[in-house]
Amino acid sequence: MVVLKRRFKIAKIANLSSVASIHEYKQPEMTQTQKYIDVNVSKAELTAFHKSYGFKIDPELSEDQFYEALWLLHRYKSVFARDINEIKEFTGPPLTLELHTDRKMFKRQYRFNEVDKAEVNRQIDIMEKATVIEPSDTPYYNSPTYLVAKKNGSKRLVVDLRGINSLVRPKLVQLPQIEELLDEITSKNPRFSAVSTHFLHSGKSL
Repeated sequence: MVVLKRRFKIAKIANLSSVASIHEYKQPEMTQTQKYIDVNVSKAELTAFHKSYGFKIDPELSEDQFYEALWLLHRYKSVFARDINEIKEFTGPPLTLELHTDRKMFKRQYRFNEVDKAEVNRQIDIMEKATVIEPSDTPYYNSPTYLVAKKNGSKRLVVDLRGINSLVRPKLVQLPQIEELLDEITSKNPRFSAVSTHFLHSGKSL
């Protein structure tokens, strides 16, 4: 095994003394029918899907680009959750958290008025029925909750996990460098369509 240093020159392009022939290669264009019939979804279904999910798509797109964007969103619609009941359950192995101390962490709950207390209990019940959370079997760890007002007037339940997080040993993950990612992408000769350059201008996105 030989390890080459970065930017080490291993070859060079030699000039040809003569060229027999040159043929231009053109990427075959997919027709609109090929784009959407392959997944058995019609324009009417895509339009209904767009209305149901409320995506905000760039109005400057052409009709073909608009439906191409909708087709892509529809293909991966399972990653867009409109409410907590549509959040998919993780099917992989559970994450194991390592603690750097045996110290317990219990913080008392913040005080709520009667209206906020009812809202907190309501949201907790919804999350428990959706299996997003489950009852704890230990009294030694507790994180207080509070409500944050949203623009539409409703309130979001938030948990203050700073105390618990202070006990958890950080997991160090070596992320690849951006230069390496760009080299990997460009080496595969990707093809970017017009939708890729000006896809979604606001709202939900991939």
